[in-house]
Amino acid sequence: MAIREVDYKLDGINVHAYAGGKGFPLLLLHGSGPGASSFGNWHAVMGPLAERYKILAGDLIGFGKSGQKKREPYFDIGLWMKEAQFLLEKVAPRGPVGVIGHSLSGFLTLRLAARNPRIVKVLVTGSLGAKYKIPNALVQGWTFPPSEAAFKKFYSQMVADTSLMTPQFLKDRMRVLNTGNYRDYFTKMFKGDKQKILDQCVLTPAELKKIKCEVLMVHGAQDRPVPFAAAAVPLADKLPQSDLVRLANCGHGPAMDRPKLFLELTRNFFG
Repeated sequence: MAIREVDYKLDGINVHAYAGGKGFPLLLLHGSGPGASSFGNWHAVMGPLAERYKILAGDLIGFGKSGQKKREPYFDIGLWMKEAQFLLEKVAPRGPVGVIGHSLSGFLTLRLAARNPRIVKVLVTGSLGAKYKIPNALVQGWTFPPSEAAFKKFYSQMVADTSLMTPQFLKDRMRVLNTGNYRDYFTKMFKGDKQKILDQCVLTPAELKKIKCEVLMVHGAQDRPVPFAAAAVPLADKLPQSDLVRLANCGHGPAMDRPKLFLELTRNFFG
């Protein structure tokens, strides 16, 4: 199924997204590492999903092909929540809708579900949302890599299958990292105490109680920045309606490490 690129404006900032398909509407939101984007996160699964669903995969402001804020703070959960709500209304102006969120956007997705009763199903992968001590892998993930070798070392902690780091992948990602003011913007986005940044991504008890929809949590057994035992299990325990699936031979990104299984789980969950 063909995927087209679309652009919107939110508060004067360009919001880039990938759209396609027909059927039950799904919003997809990506994670937050260096060079992260919806294409990078979902490229292996967007086409197959669009054969069955109406999808919209957005680039968070400051990432991918979306625009940047003019003023700090660049790590802006309030703005990203506003963007998520904006994109939700683009993929489905009314009626039931599903959302898939990865890592930082797993947290955004769950918070979005607490605010929108028409979100009937949520799937999150490698999701933030529980309080835990930040591991070195996430500290590195929120630090700009100064070279291709440094990026390769960082990314080897993100995936269980390091063959995914093809020469073309590395070339494409480094081109993104070395474009314009990306280095400066990313560095300022994650400046300071990264534990305090992570602590901003904790769902409150009141928010957790407001999440009434079905929730499927999919988490890699080898997820190093968001460890299964420290982050996924405590979050699932606070969402009694959630199912938690632990994927063997999988790092931080199930849609990248295990795309076929991710698609099977997604289709079974959303119908």
